[in-house]
Amino acid sequence: MFSHRVPRDLAANRLSTMVEAARAEGRPLLDLTASNPTQAGFAYPEGLLTPLADARALRYDPQPLGHTDARRAVTREYERQGAAVPADRIVLTASTSEAYSLLFKLLAEAGDEVLVPRPSYPLFEHLTRLDLVSARPYDLEYHGVWSIDIASVERAITPGTRALLLVTPNNPTGSFVTRDELDRLAALCTPRDIAIIADEVFADYELEPGAAAAAGRTAARRDVLTFSLGGLSKSAGLPQVKLGWLAVSGPPALAASAIERRVPGSGRRSPRGRWRITARCKPASPRFAPAGCCAATPGGARCSRCRRSNRKKISCFGCSATAFSCSPDIFSISRANRFSSSA
Repeated sequence: MFSHRVPRDLAANRLSTMVEAARAEGRPLLDLTASNPTQAGFAYPEGLLTPLADARALRYDPQPLGHTDARRAVTREYERQGAAVPADRIVLTASTSEAYSLLFKLLAEAGDEVLVPRPSYPLFEHLTRLDLVSARPYDLEYHGVWSIDIASVERAITPGTRALLLVTPNNPTGSFVTRDELDRLAALCTPRDIAIIADEVFADYELEPGAAAAAGRTAARRDVLTFSLGGLSKSAGLPQVKLGWLAVSGPPALAASAIERRVPGSGRRSPRGRWRITARCKPASPRFAPAGCCAATPGGARCSRCRRSNRKKISCFGCSATAFSCSPDIFSISRANRFSSSA
């Protein structure tokens, strides 16, 4: 009954079961995984949330990119961090997770791939599955300090790669992406039309003094299409205050094209306004699957019929060996042409 985009197994894992059992017994626990700052004994400034009571909040004034005053406030936040991002390159979202989802829809078709760091937190697997894109890992390595294994990034790139995801500082390593690493990643991504998505929600949280100031800033890039993600809940240390944003940078024409296509309901129409219906594989019972239709690969199952009938291969999500039929009766509608640097 339920979509293959959502988890099938909802059973608690072994650690959760042990923790719940210990709490039920009344045993004292020191939870080193606690991530709720409002329950960690921090003292918040008095009146921190007073601006939320401003009378202007009683007026509904929808704007495609988000309220102008709020975007200007985000611009000042980037100025504080040493990056110049104009307000017309800021897009407000309900959360960083929503920003990821919007970008996956903007950049990728069903079955396309995005590169994600390893180690990292498991949210990417969940978010990519919800938007029918595939997450391929690249590695971080430790030689006294954490750094990106650039060779592993190059190995992970395929013709279906649409974006490279960075988390800076990374969770769980705490390492920032350096300027040199950004230069090398841009050199890989630019000629392949791969965008960079940088999660910078913890940009103010450094383990070593000066690490944040010395880090590379994606919002300052002009050579590769880049989306820098931030969020008020992390900046203010208040998870319940939900406001996210993304800053678009890169070659001016390409950044403007991304903004135009990103904004729903803006009244602006892409010059390439045709639509395409793309068939995807329909999950089926193994006993109804055509023999040899799908072949299990390290990256998941790939349907041979999809490769023949569409302009590129489409991933069979939720696959189990050959448990797929290739009847093209599930459709997704998308723009006929993705924006390109010539747009």
